[in-house]
Amino acid sequence: MIRAMNPLGLMILLTVLLSTFSSGLSPLGPSIHFSLGDNSVPTDIQPGAYLHGIWPTPVKDNSVLDWFVTQVPPNYSILTQNQIGSKLGERSEPVYVFYQPNYVNTYTDAILIDTNLDGLCVACMTTLLSSGNYRLHLSYDEGGIFLYYRIR
Repeated sequence: MIRAMNPLGLMILLTVLLSTFSSGLSPLGPSIHFSLGDNSVPTDIQPGAYLHGIWPTPVKDNSVLDWFVTQVPPNYSILTQNQIGSKLGERSEPVYVFYQPNYVNTYTDAILIDTNLDGLCVACMTTLLSSGNYRLHLSYDEGGIFLYYRIR
């Protein structure tokens, strides 16, 4: 009986080792990216969808962007991109992100965008800014960061 289990155990061990080394879980196998952040923003979100496939991801080396986040008053609602939205998660006022399910042009108190990050809805920004309801409050041209306040 012991000799009969040895070949079976050996086959299982070889199967596990082979699958581990041929997948991205091994330093010997090809690398696999488990998360790519917001490199592809879907524009065909179905109305009423609960899941949209875009999740906040932190932005690296962003001291200037962090400073811009601190410039938005805590009592202001804000519209922003997904990566920046992850920095605003502890606010008491609503944080709106482009491409949320059932997204419509929301007229918030502030808009914070970084043109170097994915997830910017250019058509949405054109509509919002052409409404005349916003003025540029701060900008960082070298980094493409813009903060707009709603005209009250």
